[in-house]
Parts: sequence; C-alpha cells; structure tokens
Amino acid sequence: LPQLCKNATELLNLVTGSNYELTADRDFSIKLTQKGVTKTLSSFSRGVKEITALCFRVALSNLLYSGDIPFLIIDDAFVNFDEQNFVRATNLIKQLSTITQVIYFTCHNRLGDFS
Repeated sequence: LPQLCKNATELLNLVTGSNYELTADRDFSIKLTQKGVTKTLSSFSRGVKEITALCFRVALSNLLYSGDIPFLIIDDAFVNFDEQNFVRATNLIKQLSTITQVIYFTCHNRLGDFS
C-alpha cells in the first residue's frame, strides 16, 4: 500500500501539475493532502476525483503486473478535465502507450497530446 500511494501520488502530480500527497487505507479509501490540509476525495471537484482515480488505477496496474501492464482500456475518462489537465493526462497516456497497448474510447473531439 505505501508503494501504491507513492506511485499514484507521482502520477497525480504529473497530471495535475500540483503538489498532492495521496494516502489510502486498506479499504482503498483515498485522501489527498495539499499544503498540509488532508481531505477525503469527496471534498474535491469531479475532475480531480477522476484524475485521482485514473492515476490510482494506473499505479495499481503497474504494481500488480510488476511494471509490465498488458493493456489499458480508457473509456472517456477525461471528459471532466480542464484543458491543462486534459493535455497532461493525454501526455501520460501517450507515454504509457510506449510500454503497453492503450485502447482509448471517446465521443469528444479534443485531442490533447494525442495530436
């Protein structure tokens, strides 16, 4: 769990450009700490919640498969991201696509870093 939280924190900060610390308990109840203030995930915007969930799942997959993730399926996960977070998230997915197959579904016309 400590390694999972560390990896998820790194991904979250990469995508958001912020300085969060992610913690999770044994039930995977996630909290974020920023500037010394810790809040439950429900206290954040929908976009931050979705970014956190994406980063947590990628970090979990990475640990479960020892860095050899077989593939990722992403189904319109970025719809509630602002433009900057969208570009950083698509950059992360683009980087992940160099080491695993990524299947990305969307019904939106935003390309982010996929262009």
